[in-house]
Amino acid sequence: MEFKDERFRREQAERLEYLNNLKTKEIQNELNVAKYEYLRAQINPHLLFNTLSFLYDSIRKFNEDAGQAVLNLADLMRFSLHTKESNDQFPKLYEELIQIENLISLNKIRKDKEQFINLKISKTAKQFRFVPLVVITLLENMLKHGNLQRPDHPGELSIKVTKNQFKISTHNLINTNIHQSGFNKGMDNIEKRLNLAYGNKFAMTYGKNDKNYFVVNIILEIHQGE
Repeated sequence: MEFKDERFRREQAERLEYLNNLKTKEIQNELNVAKYEYLRAQINPHLLFNTLSFLYDSIRKFNEDAGQAVLNLADLMRFSLHTKESNDQFPKLYEELIQIENLISLNKIRKDKEQFINLKISKTAKQFRFVPLVVITLLENMLKHGNLQRPDHPGELSIKVTKNQFKISTHNLINTNIHQSGFNKGMDNIEKRLNLAYGNKFAMTYGKNDKNYFVVNIILEIHQGE
């Protein structure tokens, strides 16, 4: 009887701990959403885009590249502010690919250097609905921390869909001349957002290989028709 009572108390304690952990996770998820919505609420979109339009009209008369940079920035900000975070409203990937071109163009103007990046995106992948800003963050890390000035060793961003998987992979030479602060933060952010969106349906690996390339692989398990 003592053994049965002890087992019952232990099972009750384990169940209570499980429920508490579940509640904590739900609260954290709600907090993440609330933080995101709070940050978006701090920016008045009309004020932002009206100001950027004014800057574009003023700057482009004297510097066409600077004017184009303002336009690219406006498009990136509009995409970031207006995209939905709920699974049934994720944008199709082609919408984010437009912003990838803007980001590459913006970075080229800012650094005044050619960036060698190969984009390999399958047609089916362009129609796939995926959590926004993950691909942009991956590209941003490549532009910030990679060595993309060598045409014989370009960076690469590949996205494709098979019957059961959605796959993203990147690789690029590592720029050893810059400080790598903030890099892991970007990777951690991607992993957390994927976990919130897809739970245990995704796998993500990243790291440096023996050829001084940084490689990222993301695989999302899907069912046909998703």
